[in-house]
Amino acid sequence: MNSNVGRCFSINDLRTRAKKRIPAPVFHYLDGAAEDEVTLRQNREAFSKYQLVPRVLRDVSSIDTSTSILGQKSSMPFMLAPTGMSRLFHYRGEEAVSKAAHKAGLIYSLSTMSTFSIEEVAGFSDGPKWFQIYVWRDRDVLKSFIERCKASGYKALCLTVDVPVFGQRERDMRTGVTIPPELTFQSLIDTLIRPQWLWQYLRSSRMELANVRGHSSVSDDAFVLAEYTNAQFDPSVDWAAAEWMVKQWDYVQGRCPAGCGYRGDGYCGIQSRWSSAGSQFR
Repeated sequence: MNSNVGRCFSINDLRTRAKKRIPAPVFHYLDGAAEDEVTLRQNREAFSKYQLVPRVLRDVSSIDTSTSILGQKSSMPFMLAPTGMSRLFHYRGEEAVSKAAHKAGLIYSLSTMSTFSIEEVAGFSDGPKWFQIYVWRDRDVLKSFIERCKASGYKALCLTVDVPVFGQRERDMRTGVTIPPELTFQSLIDTLIRPQWLWQYLRSSRMELANVRGHSSVSDDAFVLAEYTNAQFDPSVDWAAAEWMVKQWDYVQGRCPAGCGYRGDGYCGIQSRWSSAGSQFR
């Protein structure tokens, strides 16, 4: 274990470490949310509403934290959520995270906007994997994603339903992490004073949005593909679109509506209604 990571004892410690290690534009892309970041704060505050109730005078010499999530066994009651463009944060990106999830006995969910492909991530480990997917304008592209997931052994789809349009992420607008990128002078300086991150980025293979490479007629460059995917968000998405997606999957029991908590949304918050509203498609 990296000695610096070994001295991190909480999520806040890891956040502080990340802020020191990676350039500010990259950090704010990872750490931030849309507009006033109301959803982000509410998501964090939601956990404070639940208290762990200790049971005393119990034999805890042997404990079992394992559970099942949509029929998939997990060593703990959580999973590793999909994160787009992971190689921006660490040069090994989804490879490292998926292997770590497998080692820990956790489910790993791959983002549509990943920098390694569906097939590549499937080959990194034998652990259970889910795939996060949007309802895009081009349904043929979505069908190809689903078929590739089936062929690669993915066990569930996580359907993101709260991004009919791209969120207005104000931190990114200030640092220039936009489509296309317009990095500010300060952002460039902040990148140059992070030599370890910069060296690993430059010596690694070219970063791509691996799942959508070949779908843009212009280029396979990550930022060109980001512009392509941004244009794919469909503002007409409704329950019928979600039903269409489920019919395309029709593979295993895993169909997980993912929404009302996404950091790209300006004001939504965690809401329990998905457990019932989405059940008609399970």
